[in-house]
Amino acid sequence: MSILVDRRNSRRHSSLRCACAAAALLVASPMGWAAEPSATDAHQPGVTIGLPAGTAPPTGLFLSATPSFYDADMVDGAGRANGTHTKTASLTATLIWSTGWEVLGGRHYLVVNQPIVNVDVRSLQVSQDNTGLSGLYVAPFGVSWTLAPGIFASAGAGVYLPTGTGGVGNHFATFEPQLGFGYLRDGWNLSLNAFYDINSKSDKTHYLTGDRFYADITATKKFGHWEIGPVGYVVAQTTGDDTDGMAYGPFRPTFGKVRRLALGGLIGYDFGQLAIRGYVTNEVYARNGASGLRGWLGIGIPLWMDAAAGP
Repeated sequence: MSILVDRRNSRRHSSLRCACAAAALLVASPMGWAAEPSATDAHQPGVTIGLPAGTAPPTGLFLSATPSFYDADMVDGAGRANGTHTKTASLTATLIWSTGWEVLGGRHYLVVNQPIVNVDVRSLQVSQDNTGLSGLYVAPFGVSWTLAPGIFASAGAGVYLPTGTGGVGNHFATFEPQLGFGYLRDGWNLSLNAFYDINSKSDKTHYLTGDRFYADITATKKFGHWEIGPVGYVVAQTTGDDTDGMAYGPFRPTFGKVRRLALGGLIGYDFGQLAIRGYVTNEVYARNGASGLRGWLGIGIPLWMDAAAGP
C-alpha cells in the first residue's frame, strides 16, 4: 500500500498494512441488540467487511482503533418496528501479536480486543443511556495459510468474556470459531469471513441466547490510491432461545430466530504510510432483532515488527 522506491519493499509493506488491518479488526465488537432483552451481540455483524480475509500480519505486535456507530429500531417476526430505538457508539482497541510460529503449516497469531461502548435505548417503557467496557475478547488461536498466489484462508477460535461494566456487556460468555477466505489479486479484494457464536447461559437471568452464524462479504477494487465496491453481511440464528418459560424485561422477546441481511458500500484511500477504509451498511431485511444503519472507520498501527520477517 505504501509507495516505495524498492518494488519488493513496496509489496511487503503493502501486505503488512492490509494484513495488520485485517487481523486488527477481525474481532472488533461494538454492540447490537440480541434476542435476549438487554443483551447484545457479542460479535458485531459486519465488523470484518472490507478487510482482506485469510491473511495474517508479519511477525510483530500491532494495535488498531476502530470507531463505529449503529442506529437501529427493534423489529418483530414480521419486520415491524416495535417502538424501541437504539443508538450505539463505540471505540474498540485491538492488540495483535503475530508470533512467527508455524502451526499446522500456517502462520500463527493471537488477538485481544476491548471495546468501550455507549448504548442509548428509548421506548415507551424505558429510557436508558449506559457507557462502559464491553466484554473482553481473547483469541489465542489463529492460523493463516497461503493457498496460492493471492489466495488465502484462515481459521481461528476465541471467546467473549462476561466482563462488561457500566451496564454494558453480557452476563454470559460467547465462544466463537472463525473461517476466512480471500482472493487478493490485481487490485481485487473478494473476501468472506464466517463466524459461529455459541452462547453460554446467562448467570444473571438464566436465559440462553441461541447460536448465531455471521458472514461478512466484500467485493472491492483498487484504482490507484482509491478503493471502492459493494459490501454486505448476513446474520442467521441457528438455534432457538431458551428462557425456561419466562420473558425478561420490557422488550418481551418474541422467541423467533434473528435474521438479518445488510447491503452497503465501501470507500478507502491509501495515503502511503496510512490507509483509511470506511463503509456504511443498512439492513434491507431483518426479523426478531435490530434493523438499522451501521458505519465503521479503521486504522492500524504497527508497534513492533521483526525486520527480518517476510510478508
